[in-house]
Amino acid sequence: MDAVAGTEPVAAGLPVRRVLLTGATGRVGARFLPRLKQLGAETRLMVWSPGPGVRRSATMIVGDLADAGACRAAVEGADAVVHIAAAFQGLRPDQSEDVNFQATRQLATAARDAGVRRFVQLSSSLVYADGAGAAAEDTPVRESAAASFPAAKLGAERALSAVRGLESSVLRLAFTYGEGDPHLAEAIGWARRGGTGRMHLVHHADVRQAILCVLSAPELPRRVYNVADDRPVGPAELLAAAPGFAVRGQVEEGAVTETEPGAQPFGRVLTAEAIRQELGFAPGFPSIAAAAEKGAL
Repeated sequence: MDAVAGTEPVAAGLPVRRVLLTGATGRVGARFLPRLKQLGAETRLMVWSPGPGVRRSATMIVGDLADAGACRAAVEGADAVVHIAAAFQGLRPDQSEDVNFQATRQLATAARDAGVRRFVQLSSSLVYADGAGAAAEDTPVRESAAASFPAAKLGAERALSAVRGLESSVLRLAFTYGEGDPHLAEAIGWARRGGTGRMHLVHHADVRQAILCVLSAPELPRRVYNVADDRPVGPAELLAAAPGFAVRGQVEEGAVTETEPGAQPFGRVLTAEAIRQELGFAPGFPSIAAAAEKGAL
């Protein structure tokens, strides 16, 4: 799945061998799953319904995260959980926050009770309030969100923080792109229609690297890490980096679309030094221009 060989460290001796992954049919999860398998991890999937790219198997649990029994079955024997799934399509923001709070609380509680060693929750920079400037991990998040996707991530984060006794970490991702992800086409659409400010990006290869950094860390010195590349870009820079990337206009599971007020990524910049200094994260694609030069869009 890697677009360019050598952009991700080989995590030899990954200390967790049995990993439960939620959200394997979404944009981030579908690109992370092959990396787990490449590293030899015994991977179990929990999905609401198998997507076209995911085949049923003995290691797949089809069930609702709000179902405590399904969560207990999913985490049984797992060393780690990577929780990417979020429910937001067709939900109001208040419904989305509540649904994801309940689902994540069930999963995290089941993981703690089963003795899971590490729980990684993928979140989004969209949880930070508009106009927050360069948001660090201790920048206040929104009280509520105007769009269902950031509301879903807020709900999941709040649920995880309420579950004590579980070694866990939250990765707040900048705008993800690369390896054909239609997110980039959506961002270019915003840029062409007059997006203002800068946006921070992170390539899927570096999202995978960040997850592996957390899974491999001997200890987690903090619960929240921002994950972003080295160079936020404005609309003109974004268009220059990917001039031929057509706006597809398609919506996939896991998409943050321009039809969601408050979900647009322009004007959001992250301070992402903590994960570099504490866990050794170093973007293989420090900018979208670097990714374009390597043919990794």
